[in-house]
Amino acid sequence: MSVPTVTAATMPHSPHSPHSPQARRAWLGGFNLLPYRDRDTRAARRRLACRCGAAILLGLTGAGAWVAGATVMRARIDAERAALEAQLRQRQPQLEAATRAARASDAGRQLRSQAARIAAPYREAVDLLALLARVREDGVRLDALRVTPAGALVDAHAVSYPAAARWVARIARERQRWTFDVDALQPASGEIRQPGAGRITLRFSVRVRWGARPDDARKGRAAQEGPA
Repeated sequence: MSVPTVTAATMPHSPHSPHSPQARRAWLGGFNLLPYRDRDTRAARRRLACRCGAAILLGLTGAGAWVAGATVMRARIDAERAALEAQLRQRQPQLEAATRAARASDAGRQLRSQAARIAAPYREAVDLLALLARVREDGVRLDALRVTPAGALVDAHAVSYPAAARWVARIARERQRWTFDVDALQPASGEIRQPGAGRITLRFSVRVRWGARPDDARKGRAAQEGPA
């Protein structure tokens, strides 16, 4: 048979015992602190709830302000874009006209460049004809002139090698930017006479190339590159 354990908490307390409720209340001076603790806890909870509510309210207010600002900014941007599109639509005919004018100008420039490129050999040929008419040599007679885009071919007769050489040297001095090459210096067939020049015994061809001479081109490139 078990014997129940008796402690100070299970023992009945007499009114005069120091562990009785009456004794504890008397020791605290007759005050009960539990109601104050409950009121403090409820006040702390109310303060926490107020703070959480204020934080939530501030967050919602900030989010609302940001959304409102973004909406206003987007509306302003849309309005500016609409105004810009309206201006572009108004100026579209002018832009198209300017584009057509630019294209026409480019086409005209290309045509002028092409025409100048095509006409360049003929201008050179006119200069060559003027040069041949100005530079004359006794004993040299011109027979034919054939023009190519790169130059010209002059067929002539001469009474001697020195006469042909003098004539070629004179025209070469007049046009130093051209290149002159003597081709096919051969005895002439038959007896062709020129008044005051004697018998013409040689026929030859002079090939004229337009543009700068090779040494001039090298000098020009060296001048552009500068000293090493």
